[in-house]
Amino acid sequence: MRPLREIRQARQKPAHALRTNITDKTYVHRQVALLEDLNDALRELARWLSTHPKNQGWKPNFEPEIYYRM
Repeated sequence: MRPLREIRQARQKPAHALRTNITDKTYVHRQVALLEDLNDALRELARWLSTHPKNQGWKPNFEPEIYYRM
């Protein structure tokens, strides 16, 4: 759940606030790492929800073994 909290905190900042240009070369890499963490968290959440007794016949619509990385 940590990635979801990090994204929420980042999005709560004012969208139109003045700030300096972002020229940090690691910015994109941090975004990719955050998205990878988010992907893992959502996959675990789906796995946890699938263990509910009413969802015994449920099959995921995604291939959990296929993982794309930039």
